[in-house]
Amino acid sequence: MQALQRLTAILDIVAAHGPIAPAEIGLRMDVPFSTVARLTRQLFDEGMVSRVPDSGKYVIGWRIFDLASAGQGSVDLATLAVPVMTRLRTLTGETVSLHVLRGDQRLCIAEVQSTQELRRVVAPGTIQGLAGTTGGEVLLSGMTDAEIADYAQRTGIRGEERTKLVERIAEIRAIGFAVITRTDMGIVALSVPVARAGRVRATLSVSGPLSRFSGSVAAGFADAAKLAADDIARIA
Repeated sequence: MQALQRLTAILDIVAAHGPIAPAEIGLRMDVPFSTVARLTRQLFDEGMVSRVPDSGKYVIGWRIFDLASAGQGSVDLATLAVPVMTRLRTLTGETVSLHVLRGDQRLCIAEVQSTQELRRVVAPGTIQGLAGTTGGEVLLSGMTDAEIADYAQRTGIRGEERTKLVERIAEIRAIGFAVITRTDMGIVALSVPVARAGRVRATLSVSGPLSRFSGSVAAGFADAAKLAADDIARIA
């Protein structure tokens, strides 16, 4: 039982403070480094934690996300959100999608497509990066400054690129939404945080073709998207 308790304690610490090195985990648990290193390797072998390249630190692993998704059953966040997302789709006329954080990426867990012939498609299961996307940067806005700095270091975002990312995140925190125009893809996206108890749990996005869903049009739906996100946060 002691081993199980220690494994659980390690997962709790990694979830709360990761990326984190075994030595720091040992200090927080008051357990010898050799013991923590052995248990952490076991968790790594089982996919419960993942190693951050070139750092020796650990974050929560892919298997935790898979187990959580499998165990949510028919009343998970995605299922509960669809009616609200459908109303927002009807209002905006564009595709509405819901995304959650998965490691250093975001995962689409629900989508309600536009009914128009020309439309954006974001299929559930789609994984995208964080920086440079509205949904991803909204998720980053819910992190602490230290967590954002760790993310930037892990993903190689430096110099002017990092400065601009920090500026965009500060703006998202100030106004509560993000809009991006991707002329290379011909789309515009609006994203808002789904937050509960002060924590950004997910991001709600509305996206459509640039030919009719311009940046100014998207920004005009920001308040409606925020209300929809609040509704999802209350029922989730």
